[in-house]
Amino acid sequence: MQGDTNQAIEMLQVATTHVPYDREIYTKLAELYFRKGQLGAALGAMEEVVTHYQQTFQIDTMLEAL
Repeated sequence: MQGDTNQAIEMLQVATTHVPYDREIYTKLAELYFRKGQLGAALGAMEEVVTHYQQTFQIDTMLEAL
């Protein structure tokens, strides 16, 4: 997560297509967005994974992500 933030974001977005709904990937992505001052994008990344956990009844994992 050092260096080019934009490139790191792009790489993490690609990673979400290969490993969908991985909490660690989405958390890092949200952190990078937050560091860039893009709070809406950060919340959107976390909302996506939290919604998935909610819809698949993984309530404990959903609460951890929140």
